[in-house]
This record gives sequence, C-alpha cells and structure tokens, in this order.
Amino acid sequence: MAKYLLAVLTWLGAMGLAFGITWGYTVYYFPDARAVHPVLGVLPLLVFGLLFMAATLLGSTLTASGMGGFFTAAALYAVMALLALLKDVKDWLPLRLVTDNLAVVKGTMPLAALAGASAVTVLLALGLLMAAIGVFQRKRL
Repeated sequence: MAKYLLAVLTWLGAMGLAFGITWGYTVYYFPDARAVHPVLGVLPLLVFGLLFMAATLLGSTLTASGMGGFFTAAALYAVMALLALLKDVKDWLPLRLVTDNLAVVKGTMPLAALAGASAVTVLLALGLLMAAIGVFQRKRL
C-alpha cells in the first residue's frame, strides 16, 4: 500500500508540474481562450493513472522480473484497446478517459459523460490493488 501511495503522490506531482508549465505557456503564447475547461480535462488522466499504477504494482508483485509490472500494464492497455472495438462496452472502458478528455477541454463534452468510465476505472484500480495486497501477503520474502 505504501508503494501505491508513493506512486500516486509522484504521479500527482508530476502531472501537476507538467500541467502547470503547459497551461502557463499556453495562456502566455495563445491568449485566445479556446480551451474552455483545461483543469477538468486533466482529471480523467489522473484517474486513468491510478488504474495503471495499480496494474503495475500487481504485475510487479506477481513476477520476480523487473519488467513484470510493465508487461501487466501493457497487457491491460491491449485488452482495453481490443474491447474498444465493441460498441456496447466502449462507453464504459477506462481507455475513454484518455481518448475523450480533449472534448472536455474544448467544452464539447461534459465531464459527467465520463462518469461511467471513471467509476469502472476506480473499481478496477481498487480490485487490482486488493489483488496485489493479497498476493504480497502470501508471498515469502
């Protein structure tokens, strides 16, 4: 749990710094105000990052290899990309948080339209985190 918390804090800090710098120079160089909701557009990215950190933690816990976490996160992304081909589940996929967030920034889509995908993302992240904790408790050090 401590690794996940530290990863979340690092993720939030890095995203906050990158967003602040990008927003600053965008406002300075392009003062046309086309980006209606820039802060709301970054929130889905933050939620999506929680899922990927949980997947990475589970993969690292399951394998002895240093690349296990990476391959777990890559496999999760590949599965979501394949599931995005199905119209029935497309609106609920966590991948939608990173593909449709620009529409939120532009103001053409309300943030509430991503509520289903956000809920699924949080539930999956909690499930992966609980699985990682369960695996780690059974693992011999």
